[in-house]
Amino acid sequence: MVGLYDPQDVKLKAKNVKGLLKWALGSKGPKYSSYIQKVLGSTVDTVGRGVIIPSTKIKLNEVGLPVEMAWTLYSPFVVRKLVQQGYSPVDAMEQVKERRPVAAEALSEAIQERPVVLNRAPSLHKLSLVGLNVKLTSGHAIKVNPSIDPPLAADHDGDSVLNMTRIVIDSEDYKAVFEDSTKKSLDKI
Repeated sequence: MVGLYDPQDVKLKAKNVKGLLKWALGSKGPKYSSYIQKVLGSTVDTVGRGVIIPSTKIKLNEVGLPVEMAWTLYSPFVVRKLVQQGYSPVDAMEQVKERRPVAAEALSEAIQERPVVLNRAPSLHKLSLVGLNVKLTSGHAIKVNPSIDPPLAADHDGDSVLNMTRIVIDSEDYKAVFEDSTKKSLDKI
């Protein structure tokens, strides 16, 4: 058990125990906080980076995502859908790798279920993150409606933006996994 501040006990100091505030906020400043180091400093698999170009064929609530980027972003979810349909995980990954029709159908379902979060760094305002539905497009650039440029402070000079798919954990699945991992942890004790 640790308090908010560093402990005064000599034994705890010798063990280099820190208080909760230093752990959460960082001992040398916010750059070294636990949140920054553990959450934001980790790699994320469902992120794509690309150049944005304007397109009036894209609606205000849509983003034109290149097909190859969509396959990369949504492949974990496509594999999951194929496994739920009865494929083995290896076969499902093979279907995605070869872009077979059953995988393309699972991709379109995953895209409908999971919008992306479009972020134009630096995120200086809450409107720099925009949730948008995906529309598959050709090419390599991310297509956006020109009307969303002002809130994103976006321009079309070749800078990149990030797309992130939203991961939703089903409460029943999470509960089962949590209970199973808790039971295994208790069995070790």
